[in-house]
Amino acid sequence: MHQAQAPLFQASISPHRSLTARGVSVLIALFAVCSLAMSAGFLLAGAWPVMLFSLAEIPLVSFVLFLNMRR
Repeated sequence: MHQAQAPLFQASISPHRSLTARGVSVLIALFAVCSLAMSAGFLLAGAWPVMLFSLAEIPLVSFVLFLNMRR
């Protein structure tokens, strides 16, 4: 019979998450402020539909970041 040999190298893969929950909250707050500033500029220029899409992306980005943190 042939004996099993020990592997030469064994690695485990784990996701890299450098942001804490507080860091994600700060990132979302900064993103929201930038998005609000940008949408205010478009609103003042008369392009109000752009403002709607810009404001709709804030909850979407928040959901994706919290989903990433949960997994």
